[in-house]
Amino acid sequence: MKHKWFVLFGLWFLYLNFGLILASLAPLIPVIQGELGISHTKMGVLLGIWQFVYVLWAIPSGILVDKMGGRKALAIGGFFLFLSACGRMLAEDYATFLLGVMMLGIGGPIISSGSPKIIAQLFPAERRGVAMGISVTGPALGISVCLMSTHSIFLPLFDDNWRAVMAVWAGSALSATVVWYVITRLVKLDSDMDVAEKSPTPAVPQKKVISELLALPAVRIILCMSIGLFLINHSLNNWLPEMLIALHHMPPKVAGYWSSVPVLVGIIGALFIPRIATPKRRIYVIATLSLFAAITPFMVMFTSPFVFVPGLILQGFMRMSLMTLLVLVLVELPAIDTRRAGTASGLFFSAAEFGGMFGPLSVGLIYDILGGFRGAFFMLSLIGLLLIYGTNRLRLVK
Repeated sequence: MKHKWFVLFGLWFLYLNFGLILASLAPLIPVIQGELGISHTKMGVLLGIWQFVYVLWAIPSGILVDKMGGRKALAIGGFFLFLSACGRMLAEDYATFLLGVMMLGIGGPIISSGSPKIIAQLFPAERRGVAMGISVTGPALGISVCLMSTHSIFLPLFDDNWRAVMAVWAGSALSATVVWYVITRLVKLDSDMDVAEKSPTPAVPQKKVISELLALPAVRIILCMSIGLFLINHSLNNWLPEMLIALHHMPPKVAGYWSSVPVLVGIIGALFIPRIATPKRRIYVIATLSLFAAITPFMVMFTSPFVFVPGLILQGFMRMSLMTLLVLVLVELPAIDTRRAGTASGLFFSAAEFGGMFGPLSVGLIYDILGGFRGAFFMLSLIGLLLIYGTNRLRLVK
């Protein structure tokens, strides 16, 4: 397709707003807890409920993208991002706030499942790693912008009115949805994809497709690794500002800046790590990033900046690049072609969000039981060790 880079921009813009809304609660945890009067455990539920919806909706989302096409499906996903931000902005109590957060679990998986499929369709194999790396800088940048700007720009601008901040994110999500729909309509995205995917073989029922994918040992290993990876990522995405405040006694604004370091580093890593992770090197790069996942929680616990700052940097390289490489390995398995890429990606993110759901909840629960975050760091390091084991298993069966 001639205009594939415009389509990639529209996809990136949607993904950026996914990151904005995903991270929108993290810098506001003390404010929201104070207004709603909730414990850390209940806040963990609030931070993790959208992942629960995501788990239930991810596979249907992949099927929806395969059946409906990327233009309409991802526009629906973007609209649910908008609804999620609006729901948070208008919430009157804990229950209605919970409902608003849940909307993210409907829109998010449509974008996550559709992205690998669209990239696999638009780009040749040698360019897919770069394109996928570019796309995942979107949510990373969204998370970073949210963490850095909430306390330093928007709360002072709106006289500490956090609902007005949510209104800004809602407007951005709506803009991204319109941009995506206009770009893909002008370039006739789904028409080109339909031509590219015509096949003389009859369509296979989706239940059979899913069972065939799950029968592959490499797929099962990747799905298990995705659970651990997302448990780590979502725990840190949501709780890192509070962790830095508790462990390093940072003011909220400073904690927001430091929490954005892994995200900014992740953007850089996502642009060049998939490029150097050629098929021959890929498994070794995944093993290295898994090692980072195991050691960085301990490093962040240290008060010395010579230890915790490198820990944040290595954590950043791990967070997004590891996900990108695992998805890339999945969609490039010989048994998975572009017609099944949406369903395969849906399986990946459905499994992954089990970890994404229980990560923030378990961190909040551990805090309430032990009275601090150190136990949570030990849990995250253990999960990192399991990722190293999974990488070795993947090397043997791939």
